Amino acid sequence: MTDLIPVEANPHLARDPASKAILNTDRAGYRSFMNQKTRRANREQELQSQLNTLKSELDEIRLVLQLVLAKGNN
Repeated sequence: MTDLIPVEANPHLARDPASKAILNTDRAGYRSFMNQKTRRANREQELQSQLNTLKSELDEIRLVLQLVLAKGNN
């Protein structure tokens, strides 16, 4: 990789002289962002699992209630 050219007024940005692209060089910030993203995804997965459990329990309660009501009508 070629030497990057620092961008004025931003220590975490640098220009690649070959491609002229501006690159973010803040590795700690990137790791922090990725950790937050992973934690958020794990939390969403946990909440989805809890929601699915509640749906299953509600279906079971409905079935039991229907059985109780059917016996009451006989």
